[in-house]
Amino acid sequence: MRIYNPSTADDWKVRVAAHAHAAIAKPMQGSVRVAMWFEMRRPASHRTAAGAVRPTAPTSHQQKPDVDNLAKAVLDALNGIAFADDSQVGELIVGKRWADGEPRCILTLEEIRAA
Repeated sequence: MRIYNPSTADDWKVRVAAHAHAAIAKPMQGSVRVAMWFEMRRPASHRTAAGAVRPTAPTSHQQKPDVDNLAKAVLDALNGIAFADDSQVGELIVGKRWADGEPRCILTLEEIRAA
Protein backbone atom coordinates (compact mmCIF):
# COMPACT_ATOMS: atom_id res chain seq x y z
CA MET A 1 0.00 0.00 0.00
CA ARG A 2 1.23 3.49 -0.86
CA ILE A 3 0.32 6.66 1.02
CA TYR A 4 -0.09 9.89 -0.96
CA ASN A 5 1.97 12.66 0.67
CA PRO A 6 2.99 15.41 -1.75
CA SER A 7 6.00 17.52 -0.80
CA THR A 8 3.75 20.59 -0.73
CA ALA A 9 1.95 19.04 2.25
CA ASP A 10 5.09 19.35 4.40
CA ASP A 11 4.95 23.17 4.53
CA TRP A 12 1.21 23.01 5.23
CA LYS A 13 1.75 20.56 8.12
CA VAL A 14 4.36 22.86 9.67
CA ARG A 15 1.97 25.83 9.51
CA VAL A 16 -0.92 23.80 10.98
CA ALA A 17 1.32 22.54 13.79
CA ALA A 18 2.50 26.09 14.61
CA HIS A 19 -1.09 27.38 14.85
CA ALA A 20 -2.11 24.35 16.92
CA HIS A 21 0.78 24.85 19.38
CA ALA A 22 -0.36 28.44 19.90
CA ALA A 23 -4.02 27.50 20.44
CA ILE A 24 -3.91 24.19 22.32
CA ALA A 25 -2.61 23.93 25.89
CA LYS A 26 -2.23 20.15 26.08
CA PRO A 27 -3.17 17.06 24.06
CA MET A 28 -6.62 15.54 24.59
CA GLN A 29 -6.53 12.12 26.22
CA GLY A 30 -9.76 10.45 25.15
CA SER A 31 -11.75 10.02 21.98
CA VAL A 32 -11.82 13.16 19.82
CA ARG A 33 -14.31 14.70 17.39
CA VAL A 34 -12.66 16.72 14.61
CA ALA A 35 -14.44 18.97 12.11
CA MET A 36 -12.54 20.78 9.39
CA TRP A 37 -13.65 23.02 6.57
CA PHE A 38 -11.16 23.90 3.88
CA GLU A 39 -11.79 27.18 2.08
CA MET A 40 -9.92 27.05 -1.23
CA ARG A 41 -8.71 29.98 -3.33
CA ARG A 42 -10.78 30.55 -6.46
CA PRO A 43 -8.82 30.59 -9.72
CA ALA A 44 -8.71 33.87 -11.65
CA SER A 45 -11.01 32.36 -14.28
CA HIS A 46 -13.85 32.39 -11.71
CA ARG A 47 -13.70 36.18 -11.43
CA THR A 48 -14.57 39.09 -13.68
CA ALA A 49 -12.07 41.88 -14.43
CA ALA A 50 -13.70 43.83 -11.57
CA GLY A 51 -13.05 40.93 -9.15
CA ALA A 52 -16.62 39.71 -8.73
CA VAL A 53 -17.35 35.99 -8.91
CA ARG A 54 -18.72 35.12 -12.35
CA PRO A 55 -22.32 33.80 -12.37
CA THR A 56 -21.03 30.80 -14.35
CA ALA A 57 -18.34 29.96 -11.77
CA PRO A 58 -18.83 26.65 -9.93
CA THR A 59 -20.52 26.95 -6.55
CA SER A 60 -18.85 23.89 -5.02
CA HIS A 61 -15.22 22.78 -5.01
CA GLN A 62 -15.11 19.50 -6.99
CA GLN A 63 -11.47 19.19 -7.92
CA LYS A 64 -8.15 18.31 -6.34
CA PRO A 65 -7.04 18.26 -3.65
CA ASP A 66 -9.28 15.50 -2.33
CA VAL A 67 -10.80 16.02 1.13
CA ASP A 68 -9.29 12.79 2.47
CA ASN A 69 -5.78 13.98 1.56
CA LEU A 70 -6.42 17.39 3.10
CA ALA A 71 -7.72 15.79 6.31
CA LYS A 72 -4.78 13.39 6.54
CA ALA A 73 -2.28 16.25 6.38
CA VAL A 74 -4.06 18.16 9.16
CA LEU A 75 -4.46 15.10 11.39
CA ASP A 76 -0.77 14.23 10.93
CA ALA A 77 0.18 17.80 11.89
CA LEU A 78 -1.97 17.63 15.05
CA ASN A 79 -0.33 14.41 16.34
CA GLY A 80 1.30 15.10 19.70
CA ILE A 81 -0.27 18.58 19.90
CA ALA A 82 -4.08 18.19 19.92
CA PHE A 83 -4.00 14.48 20.78
CA ALA A 84 -1.35 11.86 21.41
CA ASP A 85 -2.15 10.08 18.14
CA ASP A 86 -4.74 10.53 15.40
CA SER A 87 -6.04 7.04 16.19
CA GLN A 88 -7.96 8.86 18.97
CA VAL A 89 -10.18 10.53 16.35
CA GLY A 90 -13.53 8.79 16.71
CA GLU A 91 -15.54 11.23 14.59
CA LEU A 92 -14.35 13.19 11.56
CA ILE A 93 -16.28 15.74 9.52
CA VAL A 94 -14.48 17.21 6.50
CA GLY A 95 -15.60 19.56 3.77
CA LYS A 96 -14.18 21.94 1.21
CA ARG A 97 -15.61 24.99 -0.48
CA TRP A 98 -14.50 28.06 -2.38
CA ALA A 99 -13.17 30.88 -0.20
CA ASP A 100 -14.74 34.34 -0.25
CA GLY A 101 -11.47 35.69 1.13
CA GLU A 102 -8.10 34.11 1.80
CA PRO A 103 -7.83 30.32 1.78
CA ARG A 104 -7.87 28.69 5.20
CA CYS A 105 -8.87 25.68 7.25
CA ILE A 106 -11.51 26.13 9.95
CA LEU A 107 -10.85 23.47 12.57
CA THR A 108 -12.94 22.39 15.57
CA LEU A 109 -11.72 19.83 18.09
CA GLU A 110 -13.56 18.43 21.08
CA GLU A 111 -13.34 15.44 23.36
CA ILE A 112 -16.17 12.97 22.99
CA ARG A 113 -17.65 12.41 26.43
CA ALA A 114 -19.28 9.12 27.36
CA ALA A 115 -23.05 9.45 27.87
